[in-house]
Amino acid sequence: MAPGRVKIALVALAGLASLAVVACANILGIDDRSLDPLAGGDGGGGDGGPSCADPCPMAMGLNHPFAMAVDETNVYWVETGDATDANGSVKACPVSGCGGGPTVYASLQDAPGGIAVDGQNVYWGTGGGRGTAAIWSCAIGGCGGKPTKLVDADTPFGIAVDSTYVYWAEFYSQTVNRVPIGGGSSSFVWDAGTVSGTPPNGASQLAIDTGFVYINDQNASTFRVAISGGSLVSMFTDPNGSGVGIFGLAVDSNDVYLAATGGIYQMSKGATSGATTLAPNVTLPDDLQVDPAGGVVYWSDYGNVGTDGTIGMVPLDGGPPVLLHQQLVTPEALAVNSTGVFWVSYGTLLADGVTVKSNTGTLYRTTK
Repeated sequence: MAPGRVKIALVALAGLASLAVVACANILGIDDRSLDPLAGGDGGGGDGGPSCADPCPMAMGLNHPFAMAVDETNVYWVETGDATDANGSVKACPVSGCGGGPTVYASLQDAPGGIAVDGQNVYWGTGGGRGTAAIWSCAIGGCGGKPTKLVDADTPFGIAVDSTYVYWAEFYSQTVNRVPIGGGSSSFVWDAGTVSGTPPNGASQLAIDTGFVYINDQNASTFRVAISGGSLVSMFTDPNGSGVGIFGLAVDSNDVYLAATGGIYQMSKGATSGATTLAPNVTLPDDLQVDPAGGVVYWSDYGNVGTDGTIGMVPLDGGPPVLLHQQLVTPEALAVNSTGVFWVSYGTLLADGVTVKSNTGTLYRTTK
Protein backbone atom coordinates (compact mmCIF):
# COMPACT_ATOMS: atom_id res chain seq x y z
CA MET A 1 0.00 0.00 0.00
CA ALA A 2 1.42 3.35 -1.01
CA PRO A 3 2.36 5.46 2.03
CA GLY A 4 -0.16 8.18 2.77
CA ARG A 5 -2.82 6.82 0.38
CA VAL A 6 -5.56 5.20 2.41
CA LYS A 7 -9.14 6.27 1.94
CA ILE A 8 -11.91 5.47 4.36
CA ALA A 9 -14.37 4.83 1.58
CA LEU A 10 -17.16 3.14 3.48
CA VAL A 11 -17.99 5.47 6.33
CA ALA A 12 -21.50 4.81 5.00
CA LEU A 13 -21.28 1.44 6.74
CA ALA A 14 -20.46 3.18 10.04
CA GLY A 15 -17.42 1.27 11.13
CA LEU A 16 -18.34 -2.09 9.61
CA ALA A 17 -15.89 -1.63 6.76
CA SER A 18 -12.90 0.55 6.13
CA LEU A 19 -11.56 0.25 2.61
CA ALA A 20 -7.96 0.99 1.74
CA VAL A 21 -7.37 2.29 -1.76
CA VAL A 22 -4.01 2.07 -3.46
CA ALA A 23 -3.37 4.51 -6.28
CA CYS A 24 -0.12 4.98 -8.11
CA ALA A 25 -0.75 7.27 -11.07
CA ASN A 26 -0.79 11.01 -11.50
CA ILE A 27 -2.97 12.77 -14.06
CA LEU A 28 -0.73 12.98 -17.09
CA GLY A 29 -1.29 13.69 -20.74
CA ILE A 30 -4.81 15.05 -20.36
CA ASP A 31 -5.95 18.38 -21.77
CA ASP A 32 -6.64 20.91 -19.03
CA ARG A 33 -9.65 23.24 -19.28
CA SER A 34 -9.35 24.83 -15.85
CA LEU A 35 -6.91 25.02 -12.96
CA ASP A 36 -9.51 26.49 -10.59
CA PRO A 37 -9.14 24.94 -7.11
CA LEU A 38 -12.02 24.42 -4.73
CA ALA A 39 -11.38 27.85 -3.27
CA GLY A 40 -13.20 29.45 -6.22
CA GLY A 41 -16.88 30.30 -6.39
CA ASP A 42 -18.76 32.96 -4.51
CA GLY A 43 -16.22 33.60 -1.79
CA GLY A 44 -17.65 31.13 0.67
CA GLY A 45 -21.27 32.24 0.72
CA GLY A 46 -22.33 28.91 -0.66
CA ASP A 47 -25.65 30.04 -2.11
CA GLY A 48 -24.86 29.01 -5.67
CA GLY A 49 -26.70 31.97 -7.19
CA PRO A 50 -26.33 33.23 -10.75
CA SER A 51 -23.18 35.26 -9.92
CA CYS A 52 -21.37 32.27 -8.49
CA ALA A 53 -18.30 31.48 -10.61
CA ASP A 54 -17.29 27.94 -11.52
CA PRO A 55 -16.62 25.85 -9.56
CA CYS A 56 -19.51 27.19 -7.50
CA PRO A 57 -19.87 26.09 -3.85
CA MET A 58 -23.64 25.65 -3.41
CA ALA A 59 -23.76 24.26 0.14
CA MET A 60 -21.04 23.99 2.77
CA GLY A 61 -20.54 22.40 6.17
CA LEU A 62 -21.85 19.01 5.00
CA ASN A 63 -21.11 15.99 7.19
CA HIS A 64 -19.39 13.48 4.87
CA PRO A 65 -21.52 13.75 1.70
CA PHE A 66 -21.19 10.42 -0.02
CA ALA A 67 -23.66 9.84 -2.88
CA MET A 68 -25.84 12.08 -5.02
CA ALA A 69 -28.45 12.34 -7.76
CA VAL A 70 -29.88 15.18 -9.83
CA ASP A 71 -32.86 16.04 -12.02
CA GLU A 72 -33.63 19.27 -13.87
CA THR A 73 -34.93 20.93 -10.70
CA ASN A 74 -32.89 19.75 -7.71
CA VAL A 75 -29.65 18.10 -6.72
CA TYR A 76 -29.97 15.46 -3.99
CA TRP A 77 -27.39 13.88 -1.71
CA VAL A 78 -26.81 11.80 1.40
CA GLU A 79 -24.43 12.66 4.20
CA THR A 80 -23.21 9.55 5.99
CA GLY A 81 -22.47 11.44 9.18
CA ASP A 82 -19.91 10.25 11.70
CA ALA A 83 -18.98 6.59 11.97
CA THR A 84 -19.77 6.43 15.69
CA ASP A 85 -23.14 8.16 15.52
CA ALA A 86 -26.41 7.81 13.63
CA ASN A 87 -26.30 11.43 12.52
CA GLY A 88 -26.48 11.13 8.75
CA SER A 89 -28.97 13.01 6.63
CA VAL A 90 -30.63 13.25 3.21
CA LYS A 91 -30.88 16.68 1.58
CA ALA A 92 -31.58 18.60 -1.62
CA CYS A 93 -30.99 22.04 -3.15
CA PRO A 94 -32.39 23.70 -6.26
CA VAL A 95 -29.91 23.37 -9.11
CA SER A 96 -30.01 27.16 -9.53
CA GLY A 97 -28.74 27.81 -6.00
CA CYS A 98 -29.12 26.95 -2.36
CA GLY A 99 -29.29 30.37 -0.73
CA GLY A 100 -32.24 29.38 1.44
CA GLY A 101 -30.37 26.34 2.74
CA PRO A 102 -30.91 22.70 1.83
CA THR A 103 -34.22 20.89 2.08
CA VAL A 104 -33.76 18.18 4.72
CA TYR A 105 -35.70 15.03 3.90
CA ALA A 106 -34.39 13.07 6.86
CA SER A 107 -31.94 13.55 9.71
CA LEU A 108 -30.50 11.27 12.42
CA GLN A 109 -30.04 8.63 9.74
CA ASP A 110 -27.78 5.65 10.36
CA ALA A 111 -25.08 5.99 7.71
CA PRO A 112 -27.14 6.52 4.53
CA GLY A 113 -25.35 5.35 1.39
CA GLY A 114 -26.86 5.25 -2.12
CA ILE A 115 -29.59 7.58 -3.39
CA ALA A 116 -31.95 7.66 -6.40
CA VAL A 117 -34.88 9.78 -7.60
CA ASP A 118 -37.76 9.12 -10.00
CA GLY A 119 -39.61 12.41 -10.38
CA GLN A 120 -41.94 11.69 -7.47
CA ASN A 121 -39.78 10.45 -4.62
CA VAL A 122 -36.26 10.31 -3.24
CA TYR A 123 -35.00 6.83 -2.28
CA TRP A 124 -32.01 5.87 -0.15
CA GLY A 125 -30.64 3.13 2.05
CA THR A 126 -29.29 3.11 5.60
CA GLY A 127 -26.98 0.43 6.88
CA GLY A 128 -24.86 1.44 9.85
CA GLY A 129 -24.91 -1.87 11.70
CA ARG A 130 -27.12 -0.71 14.56
CA GLY A 131 -30.21 -2.64 13.55
CA THR A 132 -31.62 0.21 11.47
CA ALA A 133 -30.65 -0.90 7.96
CA ALA A 134 -33.50 -0.23 5.54
CA ILE A 135 -34.62 1.24 2.23
CA TRP A 136 -36.50 4.55 2.60
CA SER A 137 -38.46 7.01 0.50
CA CYS A 138 -39.66 10.59 0.82
CA ALA A 139 -41.70 12.74 -1.57
CA ILE A 140 -39.52 15.20 -3.47
CA GLY A 141 -41.62 18.02 -2.05
CA GLY A 142 -40.82 16.80 1.48
CA CYS A 143 -42.26 14.44 4.06
CA GLY A 144 -41.97 16.45 7.25
CA GLY A 145 -38.74 14.71 8.19
CA LYS A 146 -40.61 11.41 8.49
CA PRO A 147 -39.57 9.18 5.57
CA THR A 148 -41.35 5.97 4.71
CA LYS A 149 -39.54 2.71 5.38
CA LEU A 150 -40.05 0.54 2.31
CA VAL A 151 -38.36 -2.57 3.66
CA ASP A 152 -35.68 -3.72 6.09
CA ALA A 153 -32.26 -4.35 4.57
CA ASP A 154 -28.77 -5.49 5.54
CA THR A 155 -25.98 -3.24 4.27
CA PRO A 156 -27.48 -1.47 1.23
CA PHE A 157 -25.11 0.40 -1.03
CA GLY A 158 -25.81 1.34 -4.65
CA ILE A 159 -29.47 2.14 -5.40
CA ALA A 160 -31.43 2.53 -8.63
CA VAL A 161 -35.11 2.93 -9.44
CA ASP A 162 -37.43 2.29 -12.37
CA SER A 163 -41.19 2.75 -12.70
CA THR A 164 -41.94 -0.30 -10.56
CA TYR A 165 -39.09 -1.17 -8.20
CA VAL A 166 -36.24 0.18 -6.13
CA TYR A 167 -33.11 -1.94 -6.62
CA TRP A 168 -30.11 -2.11 -4.34
CA ALA A 169 -26.91 -4.04 -3.77
CA GLU A 170 -26.07 -5.46 -0.35
CA PHE A 171 -22.39 -4.97 0.41
CA TYR A 172 -21.88 -7.84 2.85
CA SER A 173 -24.58 -10.37 2.06
CA GLN A 174 -23.63 -10.20 -1.65
CA THR A 175 -27.15 -9.89 -2.98
CA VAL A 176 -29.04 -7.70 -5.41
CA ASN A 177 -32.58 -6.98 -4.25
CA ARG A 178 -35.68 -5.08 -5.23
CA VAL A 179 -38.82 -3.81 -3.53
CA PRO A 180 -41.92 -2.14 -5.02
CA ILE A 181 -41.56 1.64 -5.01
CA GLY A 182 -44.55 1.87 -2.69
CA GLY A 183 -43.13 -0.69 -0.26
CA GLY A 184 -43.93 -4.32 0.43
CA SER A 185 -41.98 -7.54 0.30
CA SER A 186 -38.49 -7.51 -1.18
CA SER A 187 -37.16 -10.19 -3.50
CA PHE A 188 -33.77 -11.31 -4.74
CA VAL A 189 -32.61 -10.40 -8.22
CA TRP A 190 -29.47 -12.34 -7.42
CA ASP A 191 -28.23 -14.11 -4.28
CA ALA A 192 -24.64 -15.24 -3.81
CA GLY A 193 -25.80 -17.92 -1.40
CA THR A 194 -27.77 -19.81 -4.02
CA VAL A 195 -25.45 -19.89 -7.03
CA SER A 196 -22.03 -21.25 -7.84
CA GLY A 197 -19.06 -19.19 -8.96
CA THR A 198 -17.24 -16.20 -7.53
CA PRO A 199 -19.56 -13.42 -6.36
CA PRO A 200 -18.67 -9.74 -6.14
CA ASN A 201 -16.31 -8.87 -3.29
CA GLY A 202 -18.36 -6.19 -1.59
CA ALA A 203 -21.19 -5.28 -3.99
CA SER A 204 -21.04 -1.51 -4.39
CA GLN A 205 -22.40 0.63 -7.23
CA LEU A 206 -25.44 -0.41 -9.22
CA ALA A 207 -27.02 0.64 -12.53
CA ILE A 208 -30.06 -0.66 -14.41
CA ASP A 209 -31.68 -0.67 -17.82
CA THR A 210 -34.87 -2.38 -18.98
CA GLY A 211 -33.24 -5.80 -19.13
CA PHE A 212 -30.35 -6.01 -16.67
CA VAL A 213 -28.88 -4.90 -13.39
CA TYR A 214 -25.16 -4.06 -13.49
CA ILE A 215 -23.09 -4.29 -10.32
CA ASN A 216 -19.49 -3.60 -9.47
CA ASP A 217 -17.51 -4.37 -6.35
CA GLN A 218 -14.73 -2.95 -4.24
CA ASN A 219 -12.14 -4.65 -6.47
CA ALA A 220 -13.52 -2.84 -9.56
CA SER A 221 -14.96 -6.02 -11.07
CA THR A 222 -18.28 -5.62 -12.91
CA PHE A 223 -21.14 -8.11 -13.36
CA ARG A 224 -24.64 -8.20 -14.84
CA VAL A 225 -27.78 -10.16 -14.04
CA ALA A 226 -31.20 -10.17 -15.71
CA ILE A 227 -33.46 -7.62 -14.02
CA SER A 228 -36.03 -10.32 -13.34
CA GLY A 229 -33.38 -12.58 -11.79
CA GLY A 230 -31.00 -15.22 -13.04
CA SER A 231 -27.34 -16.14 -13.21
CA LEU A 232 -24.59 -13.62 -12.57
CA VAL A 233 -22.36 -12.89 -15.59
CA SER A 234 -18.83 -11.58 -15.08
CA MET A 235 -18.06 -8.71 -17.47
CA PHE A 236 -14.91 -6.87 -16.37
CA THR A 237 -11.96 -7.26 -14.03
CA ASP A 238 -9.68 -4.38 -13.06
CA PRO A 239 -6.69 -4.74 -15.42
CA ASN A 240 -4.42 -3.11 -12.86
CA GLY A 241 -5.43 -5.64 -10.25
CA SER A 242 -4.55 -3.35 -7.38
CA GLY A 243 -6.33 -1.55 -4.62
CA VAL A 244 -9.65 -1.79 -2.88
CA GLY A 245 -12.17 1.00 -3.16
CA ILE A 246 -15.43 2.33 -4.49
CA PHE A 247 -15.45 2.85 -8.25
CA GLY A 248 -17.90 4.46 -10.67
CA LEU A 249 -20.37 2.63 -12.91
CA ALA A 250 -22.79 3.99 -15.53
CA VAL A 251 -24.80 2.77 -18.54
CA ASP A 252 -26.41 4.21 -21.65
CA SER A 253 -28.51 2.50 -24.31
CA ASN A 254 -25.64 0.46 -25.72
CA ASP A 255 -22.64 0.42 -23.38
CA VAL A 256 -21.41 0.11 -19.83
CA TYR A 257 -18.87 2.62 -18.50
CA LEU A 258 -16.55 1.28 -15.86
CA ALA A 259 -14.04 2.83 -13.51
CA ALA A 260 -11.04 1.02 -12.09
CA THR A 261 -7.77 1.92 -10.45
CA GLY A 262 -6.15 4.27 -12.95
CA GLY A 263 -8.70 4.49 -15.75
CA ILE A 264 -12.16 4.77 -17.33
CA TYR A 265 -13.34 1.95 -19.61
CA GLN A 266 -16.20 1.26 -22.03
CA MET A 267 -17.68 -2.03 -23.19
CA SER A 268 -20.80 -3.35 -24.87
CA LYS A 269 -23.59 -4.33 -22.50
CA GLY A 270 -23.67 -7.85 -23.86
CA ALA A 271 -19.91 -8.45 -23.72
CA THR A 272 -17.89 -10.46 -21.25
CA SER A 273 -14.51 -9.08 -22.32
CA GLY A 274 -12.98 -6.51 -24.64
CA ALA A 275 -13.23 -3.29 -22.66
CA THR A 276 -11.89 -0.16 -24.40
CA THR A 277 -9.84 2.35 -22.44
CA LEU A 278 -11.49 5.77 -22.74
CA ALA A 279 -9.31 7.67 -20.26
CA PRO A 280 -6.05 6.34 -18.82
CA ASN A 281 -4.29 7.75 -15.77
CA VAL A 282 -7.39 8.67 -13.79
CA THR A 283 -6.22 7.78 -10.32
CA LEU A 284 -9.31 6.83 -8.31
CA PRO A 285 -12.53 7.43 -10.29
CA ASP A 286 -15.11 6.96 -7.57
CA ASP A 287 -18.14 8.01 -9.63
CA LEU A 288 -19.19 8.12 -13.30
CA GLN A 289 -22.15 9.70 -15.08
CA VAL A 290 -22.84 9.30 -18.77
CA ASP A 291 -24.37 12.14 -20.81
CA PRO A 292 -25.57 10.63 -24.11
CA ALA A 293 -26.90 13.97 -25.39
CA GLY A 294 -23.51 15.57 -24.88
CA GLY A 295 -21.66 12.49 -26.11
CA VAL A 296 -19.41 12.30 -23.02
CA VAL A 297 -18.96 10.47 -19.75
CA TYR A 298 -18.00 12.49 -16.66
CA TRP A 299 -15.96 11.32 -13.70
CA SER A 300 -15.07 12.39 -10.20
CA ASP A 301 -11.58 11.30 -9.14
CA TYR A 302 -10.64 11.26 -5.44
CA GLY A 303 -6.99 11.53 -6.41
CA ASN A 304 -3.84 10.08 -4.95
CA VAL A 305 -3.61 12.02 -1.69
CA GLY A 306 -7.08 13.52 -1.24
CA THR A 307 -6.06 17.01 -2.35
CA ASP A 308 -5.31 16.29 -6.00
CA GLY A 309 -8.72 15.13 -7.19
CA THR A 310 -10.29 16.01 -10.53
CA ILE A 311 -13.61 16.41 -12.29
CA GLY A 312 -13.22 15.41 -15.92
CA MET A 313 -14.95 14.14 -19.00
CA VAL A 314 -14.11 12.05 -22.03
CA PRO A 315 -16.02 11.67 -25.33
CA LEU A 316 -17.89 8.43 -25.81
CA ASP A 317 -16.28 8.04 -29.22
CA GLY A 318 -12.82 7.90 -27.70
CA GLY A 319 -11.61 11.49 -28.12
CA PRO A 320 -9.11 13.08 -25.72
CA PRO A 321 -10.11 13.43 -22.05
CA VAL A 322 -10.63 16.92 -20.64
CA LEU A 323 -10.14 18.09 -17.06
CA LEU A 324 -12.87 20.49 -15.96
CA HIS A 325 -11.28 21.11 -12.55
CA GLN A 326 -8.28 19.75 -10.75
CA GLN A 327 -6.41 20.09 -7.46
CA LEU A 328 -9.70 19.28 -5.74
CA VAL A 329 -10.16 18.12 -2.17
CA THR A 330 -11.76 14.66 -1.78
CA PRO A 331 -14.30 14.67 -4.66
CA GLU A 332 -16.57 11.79 -3.72
CA ALA A 333 -19.59 11.67 -6.04
CA LEU A 334 -20.92 13.23 -9.22
CA ALA A 335 -24.27 14.00 -10.88
CA VAL A 336 -25.08 15.56 -14.27
CA ASN A 337 -28.18 17.14 -15.79
CA SER A 338 -28.74 19.11 -19.01
CA THR A 339 -27.12 22.31 -17.73
CA GLY A 340 -24.58 21.46 -15.06
CA VAL A 341 -22.15 19.07 -13.45
CA PHE A 342 -22.51 18.69 -9.69
CA TRP A 343 -20.17 17.03 -7.23
CA VAL A 344 -19.48 16.77 -3.53
CA SER A 345 -16.25 17.05 -1.59
CA TYR A 346 -16.27 14.49 1.21
CA GLY A 347 -14.55 17.06 3.44
CA THR A 348 -11.22 18.46 4.57
CA LEU A 349 -8.41 16.06 5.46
CA LEU A 350 -6.85 16.22 8.90
CA ALA A 351 -3.09 16.28 9.42
CA ASP A 352 -2.80 12.49 9.02
CA GLY A 353 -3.80 12.89 5.36
CA VAL A 354 -6.44 10.17 5.74
CA THR A 355 -9.16 11.17 8.19
CA VAL A 356 -11.80 13.57 6.90
CA LYS A 357 -12.98 16.22 9.35
CA SER A 358 -16.69 16.22 10.15
CA ASN A 359 -18.93 18.97 8.76
CA THR A 360 -16.41 20.18 6.16
CA GLY A 361 -17.97 18.73 3.00
CA THR A 362 -19.20 20.91 0.14
CA LEU A 363 -21.63 20.64 -2.75
CA TYR A 364 -20.31 22.20 -6.01
CA ARG A 365 -21.68 23.04 -9.42
CA THR A 366 -19.96 23.83 -12.69
CA THR A 367 -21.72 24.88 -15.89
CA LYS A 368 -21.62 22.43 -18.79
